[in-house]
Amino acid sequence: MNNKSNILDEWYKCMVSSLYNNDETNFIMNEKDSFINPSGSILRDALTDIFGYLFEEEEKELDKINVSLEKFTKLLALKGNDAEKVLGPLFLLKSKIVANIESFYLSDKGYNEISKILSCFDRVILKIFDFYLKAREKIYEIRVNEVKRLTFSLLRANNLIEKIPEFNVGGLNSNEL
Repeated sequence: MNNKSNILDEWYKCMVSSLYNNDETNFIMNEKDSFINPSGSILRDALTDIFGYLFEEEEKELDKINVSLEKFTKLLALKGNDAEKVLGPLFLLKSKIVANIESFYLSDKGYNEISKILSCFDRVILKIFDFYLKAREKIYEIRVNEVKRLTFSLLRANNLIEKIPEFNVGGLNSNEL
């Protein structure tokens, strides 16, 4: 693929416009500094790694791009809790891949190449979905713990929690258990 940067720019625009509203889109698309715009940097790195996994001549294993996929997925998980809305842009990306590579491959060998690339992309989507579920689970766990802490703080502030008296089991003190 000769126009790698053009394809990556197209993917980037597609993902940013589908994930963010207009104000955020302008900032993410135009700010190049990774410290000021970490979301854009994470997104660009993940798309570059996905491109490399799908199209580079050298065979790559999916596990080698796990770090950027996981960062990307955490970013997606923070964007919302609707999996269809968050992961939907990946399927738009898949259609862009098909549109870009169909013109390059017209022979039977080409169709085999297309099916191989799409199969690899399906593995990428499954890996991202797995990371997404883990990230959402962690977010919910954090939320539950926050509610527990808040509830305990409120109960303690209103003197609704009593100190648990020492108990004695079979002649043993609690410190001997």
